[in-house]
Amino acid sequence: MQARALREQQVEARRLLEATQAALAADRDLLDEAEFARVAQLMTGLVACAEGTDAAALKAAIDRLAQGTEEFAARRMDRSIRAALAGRRVDDVLAK
Repeated sequence: MQARALREQQVEARRLLEATQAALAADRDLLDEAEFARVAQLMTGLVACAEGTDAAALKAAIDRLAQGTEEFAARRMDRSIRAALAGRRVDDVLAK
């Protein structure tokens, strides 16, 4: 059971790392240098935990990265919504 729990956390860690890397590649400009450094630090910590055998520590590292990127995710969502609504009238958006 412990091996399975570890494997599940490793898969989740990989998924989160890949998603974070893709988000950074697309929207790195939404972070200032300090924010980017913090995200990079959290990613490095997650990679280190993923190479270990402690599922609980890995889960904690996953949670830290997820929480540490919440504001970045919100900014990305705001940008996406602004782009989708650019040039459209409020009446047009509400009518659909």
